[in-house]
Amino acid sequence: MTPARNLLVALAAGGLLALSALPVPAAEIDCAAIRAVYARLIKTPAYRVVSTHRAVNKVWEDVYIGNTRYSRRDGPWEKQELDPAERAKRVAAPQFSECRDDGEQTEGGVSMHAYSLLARLPQARNGPGMQVRIWLDAPEGRILRFESQLLRLDYSYDNIKPPM
Repeated sequence: MTPARNLLVALAAGGLLALSALPVPAAEIDCAAIRAVYARLIKTPAYRVVSTHRAVNKVWEDVYIGNTRYSRRDGPWEKQELDPAERAKRVAAPQFSECRDDGEQTEGGVSMHAYSLLARLPQARNGPGMQVRIWLDAPEGRILRFESQLLRLDYSYDNIKPPM
């Protein structure tokens, strides 16, 4: 697997993948704040819709509650127990740099704050990395969307319950 593909797999598995063609970023910021938001993601119950940007668009859904993931990809929901140590390891893997504050945005009446950054896996430190774009909800500081050239992940946090 190429370093770029390894990064995609790790970011998607950990819940962070949002790469896109980015506008000119506004101001460079400390990446520690983005890392903290990303680390909180594995502790927060969430509903996630993943869609690909390919010739054949694929869409799947995930619900995360504690260390349980419910997934639906082309069929019924499936339940999977997740190893907490493995999840924590995946969240710690990507290295963030060149973090930029892209400013406030409103979409569908929801106030969001956009950030862009470069993400790399430790084994691909010499590789080019991938441009990542993240949108946080302004009041809570939770991840609402990640987008990339290959994937888009949309998150919601209200009324999260097991689907089965």
